Amino acid sequence: MTRDTTPDRTAHTARPPARRAASLSLRLTRLGFRYIGPHLRGTAGRLAYRLWFSTHRHPEPKRETQWLAEARIDRLDWRNRHLTRYQWGAAAAPAVLLVHGWNGRGTQLGAFATSLTQAGLRAVTFDAPAHGRSPGSSTNILDYAEAIRIVADASGPLVGAVAHSFGVPASAWALRQGLALPRLVSIAAPADAEFLLDRFAATLQIPAVVLADMRRRVERKFGMDIFARLATETILAGQNLPGLIVHDRSDREVPSDHAERLHRAWPASQLLFVDGLGHQRLLRDPGVVAATVAFLTDGDTGGVRQAKATAAIMQPREEPRGSNSMKRYGIRGRLPPGDPMRAAHLLGEDWEWTRWYESEAERDAAFADMHEQFRYYRRGDQPSQVLSKIERDA
Repeated sequence: MTRDTTPDRTAHTARPPARRAASLSLRLTRLGFRYIGPHLRGTAGRLAYRLWFSTHRHPEPKRETQWLAEARIDRLDWRNRHLTRYQWGAAAAPAVLLVHGWNGRGTQLGAFATSLTQAGLRAVTFDAPAHGRSPGSSTNILDYAEAIRIVADASGPLVGAVAHSFGVPASAWALRQGLALPRLVSIAAPADAEFLLDRFAATLQIPAVVLADMRRRVERKFGMDIFARLATETILAGQNLPGLIVHDRSDREVPSDHAERLHRAWPASQLLFVDGLGHQRLLRDPGVVAATVAFLTDGDTGGVRQAKATAAIMQPREEPRGSNSMKRYGIRGRLPPGDPMRAAHLLGEDWEWTRWYESEAERDAAFADMHEQFRYYRRGDQPSQVLSKIERDA
């Protein structure tokens, strides 16, 4: 995150009251985590845990007003609440599901609706739980993915889906849970959940001891391997699902190497890079929209070149080594023999995850924690992983 240091800018350009309040709230939260968190790590960890699942609604810009006016809006029952759904195009036409990202809303993808309906398709989107016009103030990727399947089941048949940012790992998890898709377009997607955790900590300036407490809370509820299992590149590894990966080279929210990692893991994907659109403007760029519609209708991405967007099918670079390469003691998790997830179209025989630690004692403590029976298990469930201690050469 960058901070504007232009002299006297605030004196000439006043920010709206809501924006000033949000900025003040962010500063106070950061100060609390930074200076109080290390001394009250349990309390701070609980707060971080709550914020990790909390959502924030942004005002709808004027450009979405027309898309909203042209949509058919209804509600789908989901648990004790509802999901707000938007549709464009003939009711009997094959549908394309549009999935927004975290803190987004369905109408953000309205630019795709016009082109999709012109191609004879029906565009369907929705506000995920605790987003947009769907009630709630917090959610998680499992609920997000369940909502995707609810909307898909109520809106099919689908010819494909277009997902943005966090909507991509949520769609990938929905695929793993049984969602049927002929094609998937991934826009500005993170390749792994660890990145999202690191970005969350950096945004709120959460100290390492507080982040560790928060992480333990997440893992105790959902399982020690939850971050590894929710990695988009892991879920899509070996998939035969035709995919188009679109990413801006200068995306500041999700670096472009995530697109390359997804492309390496997902053999049936094409990789399309653009320039100068960032993380959000991709959703309304005519070239990106044209390429998406072309891919969904006939698998051709030439539309982006016809629309004069800067794009190219890229070869992946070698992935840079991260800070974990300096840690010596680790844990490796693999699927046990006979696990259904070892199937070639799911995680595959070679799927594994690793986590590294500074000291042997820290590793051994984590290893012991991983063998606990977590609360999310049903009676009789067993952990679907084989754990082993590993160590790098000194």
